[in-house]
Amino acid sequence: MKDRTVIGTPNQRRANRIAWERPVRLLAPIPVAGESVNASACGILVRLGERRNLRRGVRVAIEIPRMDGMASVLRRGRVVRVEPLDVGMNIAIDLV
Repeated sequence: MKDRTVIGTPNQRRANRIAWERPVRLLAPIPVAGESVNASACGILVRLGERRNLRRGVRVAIEIPRMDGMASVLRRGRVVRVEPLDVGMNIAIDLV
């Protein structure tokens, strides 16, 4: 994966990212469990353990369990990048 912060490469990020590994679950358009890789104020990168038919522009609903286990946060967004991996895939979601 290209480092988008290196001089001479286009930096498409609107906010700083932090490493943030948490279990997450896509609820729509297809239910599938995954794990966050990093997050920012406006987006999240999610790693799925299996490849699914998710394309750029697709609207998604994502559930993020709170660390205290009491509830979950439901967020909606749009897939802005899809990265196939040897096993699974990464999807970047622009949160709304």
